[in-house]
Amino acid sequence: MSGGVRSAPKTARMALCLLVSAVFLLLVFRRVDWPLLGRQLAHLRPGWWLAGLLFFGVAYLLGACRWHLMLLLKGLAISRTVTFRSTLIGHFFNTLLLGPAAGDVAKSAFYGRWHRQPVPEILAASWMDRLAAAGGSVVVALLLLGVLAVEEIEKLRGKIHFSYPAAGLLLAGLAGISAAAWLLLRFRRAGFLARTVDALVAGVARLAQNPRVALRSVALGALVQLLFSSVLALSLQAVAHEPVPWLRLFWIFPLISAITALPVSMAGLGVREGSALVMLGWFGIPAAQAVAAALLTLVINLLWAATGGLLFWWEERRLTV
Repeated sequence: MSGGVRSAPKTARMALCLLVSAVFLLLVFRRVDWPLLGRQLAHLRPGWWLAGLLFFGVAYLLGACRWHLMLLLKGLAISRTVTFRSTLIGHFFNTLLLGPAAGDVAKSAFYGRWHRQPVPEILAASWMDRLAAAGGSVVVALLLLGVLAVEEIEKLRGKIHFSYPAAGLLLAGLAGISAAAWLLLRFRRAGFLARTVDALVAGVARLAQNPRVALRSVALGALVQLLFSSVLALSLQAVAHEPVPWLRLFWIFPLISAITALPVSMAGLGVREGSALVMLGWFGIPAAQAVAAALLTLVINLLWAATGGLLFWWEERRLTV
């Protein structure tokens, strides 16, 4: 009975994410010429798409190197190959469980069980890894803002409609997360979550004492963000048969990637296509091309998630016999 009660919020969240994906897809496909979309996909240039598939894999390899640094810092690393396999397994759970937060918990739990390591410490290393990834994203954002010409911002000003209610909800959400984090640190009780928070605080303190490791982690985070953003760019090149204004466009791809990563849909389905349709449309990219590129990116994501699922099945059989 209690298991059913505990699983109810997860089921409700999954249903909500599926609903969000369905609504966004409906809105997107109402604005797309289906026959034209089919022709775009039928005439894709496979070399560019395969390059995107490779870039996605390299991004996860570098992401594994970043997590390995955190595991080394806490004395939990087994080997680089084990870390890489676990990182791909984490991607499988990220996709299956609708977001990196739940995926990190599952990845850490199985890593700890398979290799007899303390799960709170591993989860803390995963959260430290997420902090480094966020730092890398900030670096990329600053670089892109630096190269974005002022005239481009002026051109976009009339096309981008700022939503004050949306901004208010975002600020309220950030305030709620900050308050929850403060309360957790102020009034935490003994238990798994408290041990994880303590391990995270200790890990961050150790990271602060090792600036070279911190800088390498943030640099890896920036490279991973650029590679993930390039996947959509390469997918667009695979379906675009006319020149694409890359210098004007490239800052858009990390933004679409960040929006897609929000845990509000099923593997970013619908959100990716909708944001690509709107944002690439600012630069004159036809709707069919933008949506085709987003769908090709989704396929790449799911192929690597399936690889992680196969690795999970193999590791579970091999290490729990």
